[in-house]
Amino acid sequence: MMNSALLHRQASQTARTELHRRHKARQSLLAFTRYTYPDYAPGPHHHLLCDKLEAIEQGQISRLMVFMPPRHGKSELVSRRFPAWYLGRNPHRQIISASYGATLAQDFGRDVRNLVACRRFNVLFPTVTLSPDSTAKDLWHTNAGGLYTATGIGGGLTGRGADLAIIDDPVKDRQDAESPTRRAAVWDWYRAVLRTRLMPGGAIILAMTRWSPDDLAGRLLDDMQNHTGEDWHVLSLPALSLATPFQPAPSSLPTRFVPSSAQPTSQPPAPLTADPSRTGGPLSGSPTPNAPTPNAPTFNAPTSGESVSRPTIFSAATDALNRKPGAALWPQAFPETELARIRLAIGPREWNALYQQNPTPPEGTLFKTAFVTVVDAIPAATGPSTNTNTNGQQPVSVRRWDLAATRASTRPNADWTVGVKMLRLPDGRFCVADVTRLRGDPAQVEAAILATASQDGAQTEIILPQDPGQAGVAQARYLTSRLAGYRVQTVRESGDKATRAAPFAAQVNAGNVLVLRAAWTPHFLEELSTFPTGAHDDQVDAAAGAFTALTHAVPLPRFTPTLLSRI
Repeated sequence: MMNSALLHRQASQTARTELHRRHKARQSLLAFTRYTYPDYAPGPHHHLLCDKLEAIEQGQISRLMVFMPPRHGKSELVSRRFPAWYLGRNPHRQIISASYGATLAQDFGRDVRNLVACRRFNVLFPTVTLSPDSTAKDLWHTNAGGLYTATGIGGGLTGRGADLAIIDDPVKDRQDAESPTRRAAVWDWYRAVLRTRLMPGGAIILAMTRWSPDDLAGRLLDDMQNHTGEDWHVLSLPALSLATPFQPAPSSLPTRFVPSSAQPTSQPPAPLTADPSRTGGPLSGSPTPNAPTPNAPTFNAPTSGESVSRPTIFSAATDALNRKPGAALWPQAFPETELARIRLAIGPREWNALYQQNPTPPEGTLFKTAFVTVVDAIPAATGPSTNTNTNGQQPVSVRRWDLAATRASTRPNADWTVGVKMLRLPDGRFCVADVTRLRGDPAQVEAAILATASQDGAQTEIILPQDPGQAGVAQARYLTSRLAGYRVQTVRESGDKATRAAPFAAQVNAGNVLVLRAAWTPHFLEELSTFPTGAHDDQVDAAAGAFTALTHAVPLPRFTPTLLSRI
């Protein structure tokens, strides 16, 4: 009798536990994953990722980027468990899942379809099943009219809609990442195909490891910062923490998540349609009333020991998991010792991109960007000045403009209007302090020039190009009149761009050029590294012009007996 009562209590407890697990699995993605995948062993980053994906399902986040290292469980949650859980809770909705190739996308589609058809899923969502004719792995329906479509990047989606669009690893390998043609094709497909398939109120998830500052994520983040694109919520999780602990904002979702590799940048001059150039590093998002105000670059660095880093472009500001610096993201699977072996095997560039989510440009042919020192602040004056044109050892600064011939177009390779601010430091080195970059009509370009002039101050000389012909003279004269109160110089270009860039490249390759760490830094360095064969050369041309102005402004030393005695 006592055994029977004990068994009854045990059975009742088991039943209550099972019912609780099922209830929790319906409400929580992580609980659903554990229920349908009993051997699943999540790490802290999986908990955080599930929170973000649940916010997508609840409508609290509509655009989510997830940057994680390879083999750290990104796709298991984003492309397998989450779509199934999403359809279990919303069986009438439509999902589009895309990857770099149709085969991988179809594999994800097969896994999600099989999960929806399995017994454990049916226990949780008994009213949701596959439609009888859903045997394909790239296109199938639920019994409630929901639809799942799998496609490769570049594939057609005519007639398909999406309440949820998932892009998992749009870049296949380094060869694709280095191809401007392939990057442009991915970008065009996203804008012209995938984005047009999204239903009103629909959500997009972009999950990937970073490859290039100009990959799909880089372009979307650039447009977000330039206020020419949509707002994205970014979850960036490097394999090894470089950051101080992340302090969450007091408000609830959808508070913007500040990624671990974010770096404060200067505010764009209002009311421009675009200002700093495409960014490659993850950002916390475009400015909103609740977002933290970025800090302007400081000109008061410590007098000893410049804050520099090579070759990493972005230093970490926060860590989403409150990890200590150097702590592994998933130590149970990839301890620090294993990550050290991986880093040694693949080299610094692949490590920074794939594992730290901090892509860096390749080594150039004319410009050796490995010799560029990226600094957090413009160094303060130390020691005797070698710049005879400085006043009290204050840096000499110029803002050189390179004006696009036409206004912005929808072409991915349209020219940019670029303004590069460069300083000659008291010790004789040069520092690129700011890059303003936009595609706009003449009125927008004029507004950009006036705004940056106000931001730079009267001490910065403004140099404008003067195109040949009467129209060029009139344009230069008009802009000069609009800049009354500033020092303005107009110059006519001579020689080809590679010849004009060569003196600046010589100083870069000698290690005499610093670049301020900012949102525009990755794309500035990438353009230098691909010059003269890259898709764009506007930043190079403006930087070379600024360098020429600074070197022409400083007279050569006079060989007096005092100077000769010091040689």
